[in-house]
Amino acid sequence: MMKQKRAVIAGLFVSGMLCTHGEQIVEDLGNFPNSQITQVVPIAVSDDGSVVVGNGVDSVFNDNTNQYDNFETGFRWEKSTGMVGLGNSPSEAWKAQAVSGDGQIIAGVTIAPTLYLNAGETTRYIDGMGYVGAISGDGTTLVGSGGPFPRHFLILKNLSVEKITDLKSTLSPDDPYNDAIPMAISYQGNIIAGSMDTSAFRLKDEVMTTARNDASDLNTIPRAMNSEGSLIVGVRTTSGFLKRGFTWDGASSNVSDLPLGTYNQTEAKDVSGDGSIIIGEGIDGFSRRFAIKWVWEQNAYQGPMLLGDDGTNTISGFSITSANAISRDGTVIVGTGSYGSGGSNMGYRLILDAVVWSGLWEVAEDNVSVDTGKFLGWIDVSSPPWVFIYALGKWAYLPEEFVSEAGGWAYLGQ
Repeated sequence: MMKQKRAVIAGLFVSGMLCTHGEQIVEDLGNFPNSQITQVVPIAVSDDGSVVVGNGVDSVFNDNTNQYDNFETGFRWEKSTGMVGLGNSPSEAWKAQAVSGDGQIIAGVTIAPTLYLNAGETTRYIDGMGYVGAISGDGTTLVGSGGPFPRHFLILKNLSVEKITDLKSTLSPDDPYNDAIPMAISYQGNIIAGSMDTSAFRLKDEVMTTARNDASDLNTIPRAMNSEGSLIVGVRTTSGFLKRGFTWDGASSNVSDLPLGTYNQTEAKDVSGDGSIIIGEGIDGFSRRFAIKWVWEQNAYQGPMLLGDDGTNTISGFSITSANAISRDGTVIVGTGSYGSGGSNMGYRLILDAVVWSGLWEVAEDNVSVDTGKFLGWIDVSSPPWVFIYALGKWAYLPEEFVSEAGGWAYLGQ
């Protein structure tokens, strides 16, 4: 709906309708309902950050031994359902490795080398596949490996496989391509990137380019790319076994290191759809790992910046320890953290541009809407100090100084 700030409400009294925008909020993703062990590792997130997938440890009670059996399995999380396990027992343990942009298709592997594709109540299996590199945002194309070849899949909407292509035969029948490992894919699935020997490769329109930083590097591994495939990020390992986060345009023969800052080593793990934010980890001289991000400003990547130390409203006692994925719209980062030093891994969702709302009703998952029920219906709180009330088609003005200690506010409109 097109909203214009031309009409406001006069003489309205509302209880506790204070909101601010641009805050950073950390949410604990919780645990499996029956789990006896806390071990949750988010690895992928949907376009808008509302769906998170990853892996953890679930538990099932064994009547024969009268105790719980713990097993690793994947999960799907969203606010309305909480954490939902992808496997119900050790024999049905599935590991999640990728998710489509709309959060509806999850790709991963079972305990056997079998690829699975899951969408709600429907699951399809493809035997012989042991690794999923990435799934395109539109959910049509998947890259992975299995058997002797890396492979490129074209997936129908009903999750059946339309075509399986060996990446080796696509590039060349020569043996050097046999070790190509696809790791990243563009949003529409037309560009693939991965590692091959000690170099990174990009495949676009059946034309392959390779790059590395130094001939002595041990490897150059792409981890992700922006939506259009013009920016690839990853990590290379130097001859001295040091990690360096890098960017690559996919066309040149060299990758470019991201700033190290105060860290001895860095790893780039994911990038937002527009390429403005890169997330990953920094490693200090004591081999301690920290969640970090680089931000594109003034025609260069600035940083790295420590997550949780830049105004983030963190959970009491919770420390962010890793950043594994960022949503395509750049608003949500997921990874692991812990309560206290040496605590168990807990999954988190960091909302970078959150609405902080002190009203009586929760902000919806879109992070801008609030349903006040019979009071005022749906309102939009995305433009503080203005609140748009759909039922009235008007804006209400709510600067912080208008709100009383009791949470009420009143004013005469223009």
